[in-house]
Amino acid sequence: MALISLEITWSDGSPITITAEQVSAHFAISPTLTARQDGTLTFADHGRSLTHIPTGLLITRSGWLDLRRYAAELEALPINWATLTHASELTEEQAKQAKAVSDRLIAEDDTSWPWPEWAGDKSQPALSLLTERLDFALKFTQRYDFVTTVTNSLRTDHPELARIVDTHLLGSLIASHSAGYGLIYLLSVLQRIDPTAADRAARNLVGAWEDGSSMDEWMYQWRKEIAEGVPLTLHEFPDLPLLEKTAS
Repeated sequence: MALISLEITWSDGSPITITAEQVSAHFAISPTLTARQDGTLTFADHGRSLTHIPTGLLITRSGWLDLRRYAAELEALPINWATLTHASELTEEQAKQAKAVSDRLIAEDDTSWPWPEWAGDKSQPALSLLTERLDFALKFTQRYDFVTTVTNSLRTDHPELARIVDTHLLGSLIASHSAGYGLIYLLSVLQRIDPTAADRAARNLVGAWEDGSSMDEWMYQWRKEIAEGVPLTLHEFPDLPLLEKTAS
């Protein structure tokens, strides 16, 4: 396929012309754009975008999904991509068909991290992670008592140091406990809504904890994406704004 000029719509509604590679009759792949602090645009250092050529509508941004194969399989669906002028023209059933294709491609190209022993049964990632986190959270009193024992041992000879240590350790402990509650609650909600997605998210979360080297980079990137008004880049969860608008 050839390079083409493609007009897309930025998050603020302004039109932008970019160069993209046409990979099928109605879809093209291009680098993902991001905004600098001064408002100018540049290419992001992550992911690529799959765009519907006739409308310039973004289908998905992904650094992992095989976008060429995805485009080919979208073309094979019983959808007239040539006459589509807006996402709202897709029926709910057509949107489900397109999303099912991406879910299947992700499942076939499983690049998730190995499941560690501490996290339980790898065949039930979400349930195992929930169980492990609950068991850890229920030992809060033990950790609280340990901090108290440490600070009490300092109070007689080093009262100011004891106060500082107590403030920082207890503050961190309570913050960690609250964050643990939030993770358990939100993962439980996701598991009820979509068990497959919950398992996928649990595998990726455990993998990030095991690796530990990229969490700060991802949080920085996600904060930028929120500021730019674009979907967060999530491993194995390509955003599908065209389909999401239809489904909603």
